[in-house]
Amino acid sequence: MRPITWGVWLLTGLAAAWILASPPVLPAAPSTNAPVLPRGWGRLLASGTLLAVGQPAGTVALAISGPARLEVFEGGTAWRSMPVSGTHAVHLLPATLLIDADARPLLPGVVRAGFPAVLWAVVRPDAAILALTLQITSPRPHPRPAPRADEPAGASGVVIRRSGSTLTLLTASGARRSVVLTAATTVQHGTDPGALGPYDVLRVEGPVNSDGSLAATRITVEFASAPSAQVSGPVEMNAGGVGGLVVGGALVCTTAETYIVEREARGALAQLTRGVPVAVYGTPMMAGSTPVGLEAHVIVVR
Repeated sequence: MRPITWGVWLLTGLAAAWILASPPVLPAAPSTNAPVLPRGWGRLLASGTLLAVGQPAGTVALAISGPARLEVFEGGTAWRSMPVSGTHAVHLLPATLLIDADARPLLPGVVRAGFPAVLWAVVRPDAAILALTLQITSPRPHPRPAPRADEPAGASGVVIRRSGSTLTLLTASGARRSVVLTAATTVQHGTDPGALGPYDVLRVEGPVNSDGSLAATRITVEFASAPSAQVSGPVEMNAGGVGGLVVGGALVCTTAETYIVEREARGALAQLTRGVPVAVYGTPMMAGSTPVGLEAHVIVVR
């Protein structure tokens, strides 16, 4: 496999007379403490076929089979855009999200050469491609574990409202569950129940009251929104089925486990079209010491 450089890509694009215009800039003033790409780095959306996996360790080879676009950040609001083709080495980061066609997480061991894939990635100035999300679009179904008979009664979801000692959870199925905090409620790691609030993702255990609410005996905080990395502003790009977004200059990755909340109901990724105002709460994705993306746990449509 031959190394790739910015010069090769640029000359190829010029020869093809296919250098795309820089994307228009939205008239927005987003706020963020989420990672924004450094100058000279790029973002890449591509689809193709995996030709080799794990050689060398931590890489895959992707043969691009359809239109692919690289956009390089030049500072401020300027991006340089060009097409990409051929076969390229893709480095998998510790934070890379591997997902199936339904956007559900996959284990690294199921990735095989010959699988069709969609890539959402960052590209360093030295042309190294670093995967943020690698979606395996093989029709092989994702195994879903059956619920255990000994699991305690409870519910999981994102907090959409708090009123006194009552939380309202929005579950993955879109149902709403009331959770009542009592003197007997314990929260993992000794967290004060009073600190729980909107956009925290919780797993709640406890008996069901006569009105259908849960009397919380134990709460596990799966994601805390207050200390998380956040970005808000209009959606600048939706990368489609691979679950990638650009918001406030930050590259955002989603999976089927990301809660999208719109007017206290479950929203869908397809609704997050260009210009829709959102707030994203998530975990930074790192390439060594450089933050390059944001794994979204909760997205709130404003």
